[in-house]
Amino acid sequence: MGKHLSKSERIRIVREKEQAEYELQQAYQKSARLNQSFVRIIEDAQNTNLRNEYANNERYQFMVSLLIQAELVIKKETLRKYIANLTFLTEKLEGKCPKWFKDNEFIRALIEVAKHRSAWIRPVEDWKPKAKGEYEKFKELINYLFAQYKYPAFLNHIFFYQQDHFFIKDFIFLVQGGSIKYINSTIPLTQKMKVEFMKSPDGFRVFEAFRYAQVLCLGGDELLAHRIAYSWLGRSDKRDEALWETFIRIVIAGGMFNLDKIGELIDYVRNEVNQNSAYSLKGRTLQSLMRQSDTWHNTINKEQRKQGLVVWKSGSFETFEIEDGKCEDDATLKMIELLSNRELADEGKKMNHCVGSYTYYCERGRTRIVSLRKYHFCLETDRLATIELDMQSKRVVQAKYRFNRPITEKALSFLHKWASLNGFAMGKYL
Repeated sequence: MGKHLSKSERIRIVREKEQAEYELQQAYQKSARLNQSFVRIIEDAQNTNLRNEYANNERYQFMVSLLIQAELVIKKETLRKYIANLTFLTEKLEGKCPKWFKDNEFIRALIEVAKHRSAWIRPVEDWKPKAKGEYEKFKELINYLFAQYKYPAFLNHIFFYQQDHFFIKDFIFLVQGGSIKYINSTIPLTQKMKVEFMKSPDGFRVFEAFRYAQVLCLGGDELLAHRIAYSWLGRSDKRDEALWETFIRIVIAGGMFNLDKIGELIDYVRNEVNQNSAYSLKGRTLQSLMRQSDTWHNTINKEQRKQGLVVWKSGSFETFEIEDGKCEDDATLKMIELLSNRELADEGKKMNHCVGSYTYYCERGRTRIVSLRKYHFCLETDRLATIELDMQSKRVVQAKYRFNRPITEKALSFLHKWASLNGFAMGKYL
């Protein structure tokens, strides 16, 4: 026989069930509202009273985060205008390209498109996508809304990458008939360099394309131009451009040399500038720079091994392993992130290169270093590559084997898969 329940206890149980059912229905209605249309997300993200209620909705939290950031730097009236434009764009496009509004990468790009609504030259409601791929559709939309003239394919990326957003107004100016000589290059470019910029290959970020054009027009070949474009000099940090143009001229005038040394030379000069703001390259040659760079790197590697422990946060990359070999020869390839100066020093010692000098940049979050390693029965048996990641441009900028030699095709294939999984683009020349 079960225990007899009093009337008040039965009433309490019924009310608890009703309350649980009510809360479940409320949660369902909230979820259904947000999943109904991205317009609902935009509306609710503006309501500060709701910001704790949708903690598990990724799109909502993404939109709230963007609004909070925008509120710090944009006037309220301007922000309201941007939101109205985004709502309008969503209403016209969500039915045509629903996948865009479920992907934060596309949402970020669409926000930039909406900001520049005043520059649209055609009605968005009349646009009809023809391509099958989502990214190809987006390129069609950009061309439709903004362009009167053809433009290089690499400029299609600018709406997706925050570091390229500074160039959107110049992009619109160019594709609507503006002269290349008036663009904001952010580094000193001659007219010839600006023309070369417009010929840059697909895949470059805007600043990389500036640097690529500069190197070519100063007399460098395409391989050198790619190497420098994909180095720290191809990133949009503020720097003494006169000094670095002199550096590029010295490298070009030096003639044939091991281009794998480019990164080392740049690191050396960066260090000298950080130590002495009056540092000059006057009177230096490529040969003298290489000698000084080699001496500095050797000293740094020794100091790194003696230095106290310095650690930094992980980049939180997706783990990825792959089996290599068959039966008793089975091995596992893994990507290991290096998270301290001692790990960098150990990597540099075992691989005979200068990665030990990257502590400063890793500690500040600009750079991440990962090591591709081979394991046999859970024991490390080989190191196949040391890889440098630029966190701002989300690009793999270097991958080296021992003594800065190129990595194998197998290692490169694994790196491509890992980079794709973690959202990193690959530099053409590693």
